[in-house]
Amino acid sequence: MDRDLIREVEMGPFKHTVDDGLDIRKAAYECMYTLLDSCLDKVDIFEFINHVETGLKDHYDIKMLTYLMVARLSQICPGAVFQSKNFLC
Repeated sequence: MDRDLIREVEMGPFKHTVDDGLDIRKAAYECMYTLLDSCLDKVDIFEFINHVETGLKDHYDIKMLTYLMVARLSQICPGAVFQSKNFLC
């Protein structure tokens, strides 16, 4: 999450936080989810899991995508998930 893309907008007496990078991050994590089914054999699984770990600390929408990825990863490569279990704690 890039803090430079987050801004505060005033709406009358209220302030609303806007994340201009959220849509792009969502698209990136959706692509990552697609990679799980299409070409996982060409991906460094431990580097992939590091990015999933980053997604677990992001906005709610990104977290939901990464929870889906963790569930899918635990089905298709449980050994790698077990070796990287630090991010689940």
